[in-house]
Amino acid sequence: MAPEMIQQSGYGRHCDIWSIGCTVYEMLTGKYPFHEYKTQYEAMYNIVKSENPPSLIKDLHLSEKALNFLSICFIRDFRYRPNVVELLNTDFLDGHINLEKKIDLVEPSILDISVTRKKPMG
Repeated sequence: MAPEMIQQSGYGRHCDIWSIGCTVYEMLTGKYPFHEYKTQYEAMYNIVKSENPPSLIKDLHLSEKALNFLSICFIRDFRYRPNVVELLNTDFLDGHINLEKKIDLVEPSILDISVTRKKPMG
């Protein structure tokens, strides 16, 4: 669950980017993110309070592209998390999705980004 959902500070497409990171993490590790905590409450507390990414990311010996992809999905402050178009244009997905078809995958309303970033991603 994205930090902003736990804090009940809003739901939007930015939560879906967090969820994509969770899904990719689980596919790579076979475990859900923040699995090291004993209870869901402990996990939720640490998702909100910690700045650390889920454990195992650095232990997986992933490519720099994969590490960057997961890192930007797990940015705690949703204002700095990438939108779907930025995520589709990451080096991690480069060559796996036909560039000409990328925009066709995106609902036009998603392209209307209302959140302004204050610092760069990455």
